[in-house]
Amino acid sequence: MNNLIKIIVILSLCHVINPVFAESSDDNVLVQMFTWWNAAMKDPDGLTEESFRKYYTEDAAIIINSKERVRGIRPMVAHFKGIQQRSEFVEIILPFEEGFESSDRIFTHHKLRARENSVDRNADLMGYAIVEDGKLALVSLISYTSPTAE
Repeated sequence: MNNLIKIIVILSLCHVINPVFAESSDDNVLVQMFTWWNAAMKDPDGLTEESFRKYYTEDAAIIINSKERVRGIRPMVAHFKGIQQRSEFVEIILPFEEGFESSDRIFTHHKLRARENSVDRNADLMGYAIVEDGKLALVSLISYTSPTAE
């Protein structure tokens, strides 16, 4: 329930941000990374250190629901290969539901679809990324997985 409240607050903020201070962009580094990531997750050879370095800083971190899931390029490769191996499919739905940029931050609300062990999963993710020198230094998201229909 706490995560749902956080999602509602972030979504509310997306609606009240003054457009003078925030730009919407369908071609920022986060969108570019997820476009690449969707294709790479379908390709057994798509997840390489070289490809992650195009989008992430060397010490970049990914935090989901206040827990650091991975930090650094090499661990990212191993982390996402693990997801790739146990998933029948996984994708970030593009374009984002909502998103905007302000200074070195990209704020996002997007959806994920996945199937693992023949079980479908749909999630809403909201949060932000910090950009340093054109690359992602931090991605921090709140994830809410929709209950599956019985």
